[in-house]
Amino acid sequence: MRRRRTLTTVVRRLAEGTALVAALSFGLFWLLARMPGDPLDALLATDPGLTTTDIAQLRKAQGLDDPIPVRYGRWLRRLVVERDPGFSRVHKRPVLEVLQGRTTSTLKLMAGALGLSLALAIPIGALSAIRRHTVFDHGITLMTFAGLSIPAFWLGLVAIITFALWLPLFPAGGSPTPGAGLLEQLRFLALPMLVLAFETTGGWTRYVRASATEALGSDYVRTARAKGLPESTVVLRHGLANALVPLATVVALSGPGLFSGAVVTETVFAWPGMGRLLYDSVLGTDHAVALTSFLTLATLTILFNLLADLAHSWLDPRAQLP
Repeated sequence: MRRRRTLTTVVRRLAEGTALVAALSFGLFWLLARMPGDPLDALLATDPGLTTTDIAQLRKAQGLDDPIPVRYGRWLRRLVVERDPGFSRVHKRPVLEVLQGRTTSTLKLMAGALGLSLALAIPIGALSAIRRHTVFDHGITLMTFAGLSIPAFWLGLVAIITFALWLPLFPAGGSPTPGAGLLEQLRFLALPMLVLAFETTGGWTRYVRASATEALGSDYVRTARAKGLPESTVVLRHGLANALVPLATVVALSGPGLFSGAVVTETVFAWPGMGRLLYDSVLGTDHAVALTSFLTLATLTILFNLLADLAHSWLDPRAQLP
């Protein structure tokens, strides 16, 4: 019965998400079409010899003078029927080819930052809960608030000055050459990954501390202590194990936030990922790439929300899927 109800909820949420993405796609298409700048600016920059007549013919051939609903319908039909989101006027390639390599780079950055954040937030937050109201706890609280307050672009610049100029341990930015070894790839990935992880570790540490503090003060932990169980068993098995259940929801919902941080981080470090591509495509009026990138982020946000609810329901059977 529970499995059937879960399946029904998943199907309903996916249908709602599809409708939401469709509505969002029109809103984004309209906003990009109304933005200042001409989509043909990139072409004019590479071929300044184009006359006014040539430009008018290009606009007519590409349908840029058609009403926005007509252009949106044409784009949506091509996306659904032909699975083709368009052609990048800046990169002179299909959008899917442009996104393919960039997506892999962003996933590497996000996965590394996610793993590093969890590796730091869980033990530090747990120790803060165990040693709450001590000097250690106050110091961690100060550091977490710093992580929540310092802008990513400022921290990225400080990291470049410190670890690429003063202490030339890592490259200042860019990406490794194709075919580079694992160590060389990690050298280029280290600074943007550390900056992105620092932006998320503070909030997760505070969340782990709050959940662990509540769990360690619960009745079942006091009962475990009353039974004479070792303190390590009480803390790890009965306290922290239950405190980490809500963290799964927070981590699952952090995907869009990590991507937003990646936009700034990739721009500062010139990392060739989707975040930098989105930034450049908006400034360069490359509407096909910008729209596809935004919709990819929206789709991932909806899927991450669904995965968060499923994970919470699986880890805590008392929870009901909304």
